[in-house]
Amino acid sequence: MTNSIMAPQDLTCDRWYDGSLTLRQPARGFRATTDAILLAAAIPLDVQHPLELGAGAGAVTIALAARLPKLPITAIERDPDMAALLARNAEDNGFSDRITIITSDALLAKAPWHGRHDLVLANPPYNDISSSLSANDHRKASMAAADLGAWVMASAGALAPKGRMVMISRADRLDEVLAALPPIFGDVSLRAIHSLPDAPASRVLITARKGISGALTMLPPLILRKDAENLTAEMDAISHHRAAIDLLPPGRNFGKVRLPY
Repeated sequence: MTNSIMAPQDLTCDRWYDGSLTLRQPARGFRATTDAILLAAAIPLDVQHPLELGAGAGAVTIALAARLPKLPITAIERDPDMAALLARNAEDNGFSDRITIITSDALLAKAPWHGRHDLVLANPPYNDISSSLSANDHRKASMAAADLGAWVMASAGALAPKGRMVMISRADRLDEVLAALPPIFGDVSLRAIHSLPDAPASRVLITARKGISGALTMLPPLILRKDAENLTAEMDAISHHRAAIDLLPPGRNFGKVRLPY
């Protein structure tokens, strides 16, 4: 692959949704799966120009571009190899004209993209660095996040007033995300994700608005599987038919965000 150290044998090519979406990603190390599909599904239809922080090979950005066919998306990824792979995935799926890729550190304190987006989405890395299967030390570091609060603050910086943050996190780190929300955030909604009806939550979807007041809302849980063999109807619709996950509390409507361009 041009401008990448990854040889073809180091990549897999997976098919998502109805098989029309392809995603090339490293065969070893962190691999995007259900989390990416869930995060892409949680983006509301009225978004104007979302920004993904730490996009990796582009799983979330590519899935979102497939869900919302006319949407322009900006994706930030600091690893040049992964950014190049994201560009290839965008080209393979016919999305290159709608996806802007910035090779940079998404957690910069000051950046050109700050204050410019009505929605910021992130699937922050949360692995223990010692558990990574990647032989590349830089890529190992990209999979571990000692401070999830830095991702919350980066989201706050990139959002325009009244903009929305959407994040997916491991359930056992939800307290870190909530503790990191600055006072300017309100209208927080949470939806816990359970692999099975009787299993503890493994992930949680989190959304909050910048400069909007409102109480925290705990939405009904999302159950992925009825049993070990079968998806629930909701997850089947999300996985195979690009259905949306509604994170908005009932009756809440604050209007559109005014972007500064």
